[in-house]
Amino acid sequence: MKNIIKTLFMAVVMACTLTACRDNAEIPDHGPVVHPQEDAKGLYVGEWTIEEVGSPDVKTEPGTMELTPSEYNYVTIVNVKCEAQNIDLTSAANITPGGEGYLISNGSASNGFGEKDAQFSGAVNKSNWSGWIRFKKNVKVGIKNRTYFYTFNGKRQ
Repeated sequence: MKNIIKTLFMAVVMACTLTACRDNAEIPDHGPVVHPQEDAKGLYVGEWTIEEVGSPDVKTEPGTMELTPSEYNYVTIVNVKCEAQNIDLTSAANITPGGEGYLISNGSASNGFGEKDAQFSGAVNKSNWSGWIRFKKNVKVGIKNRTYFYTFNGKRQ
């Protein structure tokens, strides 16, 4: 009886082995290789909007966002500047195809923007090469902590 079970088991294993593999398996076409960090690179010049949480006051200042390709695919180096607000921040970020162009984000709680909870997000629109980025920053003014949202909107030069 044991020999019959062993023989049947071996026959099932051999049948599965022979039917599980195909020499001519088709590899799906994934389309062209995309390098968004190269496509979106450049200096974006525009305007910063600074909003204090809980205040109706909104400031606008000139500034820039520069995207520089990193050595890794889907990673860009983001540098944002606004001289009037003393902002000069640099961080790596993910850049992926999405919407009408590319989405930019860094969800790390400790990135190059130098603050706890300094996550940022943004996008680049390929149809008109406009870009935006937004982040939050806590600033101590006297004995009070104030929270500001910084939003950049600009065009690639």
